[in-house]
Amino acid sequence: MKKKHIPIILIVIPALVIVALITFAILRVRAWIYTIQPPAEVYSEKIDAEFGEGSYDVILPLMDENGFAVKQDVKKILVFGNDPFANIPDSGSSMAAMLARKTGADVINCAVSGSYMCQSEAGNVLSDPMDVFTPYYMSVLTLFPEEVGETFDSAQQMLGSDLPPEFPAIRKALSELDLSTVDLIVFMYDLTDFYMDHPLSVGEIEAKEDTTSGNLRLAVNLFEKFLPDTRIICMSPYYNAFTDKNGDPESAELHQTSEGHTPSDFALSVGGAVQIHSTASFIDNYFGSINEDNYEDYLTDGIHLNEAGKELLTDRLVYAIKLFDREETALNTEQ
Repeated sequence: MKKKHIPIILIVIPALVIVALITFAILRVRAWIYTIQPPAEVYSEKIDAEFGEGSYDVILPLMDENGFAVKQDVKKILVFGNDPFANIPDSGSSMAAMLARKTGADVINCAVSGSYMCQSEAGNVLSDPMDVFTPYYMSVLTLFPEEVGETFDSAQQMLGSDLPPEFPAIRKALSELDLSTVDLIVFMYDLTDFYMDHPLSVGEIEAKEDTTSGNLRLAVNLFEKFLPDTRIICMSPYYNAFTDKNGDPESAELHQTSEGHTPSDFALSVGGAVQIHSTASFIDNYFGSINEDNYEDYLTDGIHLNEAGKELLTDRLVYAIKLFDREETALNTEQ
């Protein structure tokens, strides 16, 4: 990896909690902080015209220990998540295949179909064998495969024919992976945790594996500790369609979990989880990609992505990956 140090002004990002969603409005895409501000059209041409103005993204470069941005050549990408990336894993129309084509990088797709973010019972991952596919336990498998090998063996035996079909290949790929070659780690989960009525860790200082955002935070923190030269990007769920008792469309925000959380709470909690305690980037898909106004163009049944939906989410990710390359080019052109 070629590294070029570029000074960047760091800001302390306020604690993002669900009861203070307004924080995200301050940290939206056009509020990134740089030592030298690039021309306004660098932001507006792509973000406003293509992705809309309502995004709460927080896009950061890879930082070194001194707070300087690190120039990256992204050649290998490791993806964790559930169905959006896991669907049609061997197809050229999958998001992983699209990401590989658009970046030229080797994409190792570790997304597990039917998985989710929240472990059912803290301290007992085998209380539900599907819990081994949550972000935190997948991060442990990636970094310390021998330590959790027996646990994953047990989970596979317990699941039997219900084992996600792509997982054996994922486990093999991780066992053969040289982690020092990974330039970028991506997390993306859909709204499965909302539908499963899983809890969020709102306002809690301690991250917990049995909460949705807490589990993700543990995974991100673990990767940052042991792979400090690897950039991390977390993508939120996208909007899903909801209907009233008569089958007519209604806002998703009229629906809540038993804790009183809406789908947008789950989406924005991804940003809160990573921005409070890490330098990972956050891509807001719920308001900035597939939202209440445009979901019919991108979803097949109000939930699952069509071709255009996969293309849009992949483009959003590629934009974040390459943002700082484009900004450097813009600044060099100005000079």
